[in-house]
Amino acid sequence: MQTTTTVPELVTLKSGLVVSVDALRVLWDLEGRAFNVKLGDGRRHKVLVGPVERLTEEDKTAIRLHRDALASLVHYVEEVIA
Repeated sequence: MQTTTTVPELVTLKSGLVVSVDALRVLWDLEGRAFNVKLGDGRRHKVLVGPVERLTEEDKTAIRLHRDALASLVHYVEEVIA
């Protein structure tokens, strides 16, 4: 999974949320492989991805690298789109 570029390409969503295309790709990749991506208790930038035992080291690195953007995207989907 390619997750980083030299200069991050950004996209602005309808709500005004600005995130990197790389973070979107990570989320799409995880969802495409049937991972459940949700916010942790308290919704404080804790992203839970499961089932954990299926995550590769590359997945874990990408999740750590894009944690804040992933949390914002999950919140966006739960609150803005729903």
